[in-house]
Amino acid sequence: MSIWSQSEFRYHFYFFKSIVFETAYSFGCFNSACNPVIYAWRFPDFRRGYRDLICYKLVHVLSCGKY
Repeated sequence: MSIWSQSEFRYHFYFFKSIVFETAYSFGCFNSACNPVIYAWRFPDFRRGYRDLICYKLVHVLSCGKY
């Protein structure tokens, strides 16, 4: 005597698989969003690179009117 029929087992398996996938995907997105902030906070060279990139784009946009 089995606990679940084959169709019930498939349903629960795919449901569990989708929850694991969505959780892993969410952690990956969260990690990607946090990395630039953590790197800028921890490493002065990275912070300087951000500043140079942002200042370059601002100066370029203000002087040319486009990228």
